Amino acid sequence: MPITLDQIGIFIAAISVVVGVILGLQSAKDWSKDRNASLFLQYQLQAFNTEFMENLIEINSLWSWKDNMEFWTKYGPESNPKKFAKFSVVGTVFDSMGVLLKRKYIPVDMVPELMIIGIISFWEKVAPISTQLSIDMQRPHAFENIEYLVNEARKRDATRSRIK
Repeated sequence: MPITLDQIGIFIAAISVVVGVILGLQSAKDWSKDRNASLFLQYQLQAFNTEFMENLIEINSLWSWKDNMEFWTKYGPESNPKKFAKFSVVGTVFDSMGVLLKRKYIPVDMVPELMIIGIISFWEKVAPISTQLSIDMQRPHAFENIEYLVNEARKRDATRSRIK
């Protein structure tokens, strides 16, 4: 059976649609990568300024508590609003980073190596009281994204250790 001009036209139209879809998907993928990089750079600018780092170092190195009651007494919003603001900012930055990671907007490899140390130290300090703090703040999932971030960072470190 000979191929007609109509069949050639339909074939060319079908190929054009397929090529258009492929190019559209490639553009969307490229845009997504650009958007992820942009999100990450915006995050970096906010998170890694001197004040943030000073707050993180202060919390990780100088603060201490034996339980959630002592935490609220020393660093709570009513007893010490400035300290609580520092804690909230650091926690929120790490929570946001965990959200970006969990939703796959950024890969764990984009988390700077030196920041991983601060994140893990923060979590190790907060983890023992995190469940009760979440209850006290009436935010049952308050620390889940930070914990996710820490777990993913530890997995990355374990993988890198095996590779060396």
